[in-house]
Amino acid sequence: MTFLLPLLTACAPSADTAEDLFWVEEVEPADGTIVPNALVLVSLYLSDAPDVSRCTLDTLRVDAVRDDGSVAFSPAVELDVSGERFLMLKPVGPYLAGWTYQISAEGGADGCADVDGVPITPFASTFEVP
Repeated sequence: MTFLLPLLTACAPSADTAEDLFWVEEVEPADGTIVPNALVLVSLYLSDAPDVSRCTLDTLRVDAVRDDGSVAFSPAVELDVSGERFLMLKPVGPYLAGWTYQISAEGGADGCADVDGVPITPFASTFEVP
């Protein structure tokens, strides 16, 4: 059996403002995807090169969330900067079945930013491990 995972493409800002913004262009798995493999790699494609001192596991997260959106627990993941604009969050072990996981990027003064210091536009997406 083959499973195809859709790729979420974020809406890019207009050309007039794009140079002043930093955002997640695409995330894999896409928002709302049911992932049959509990060892899924989370990939983030960014609009610009990230500042690796600010784009850390404190500002880029994968959390198991309850139905009300509150965080139940945070599985252990490793951050891998795999290219100029590509980040991966790799699970240390399999994700627990029966949970919805939220991928998030925190912006603001203490959040993830690009190499020019522009904070990332806050981002959230979910996937489910049945």
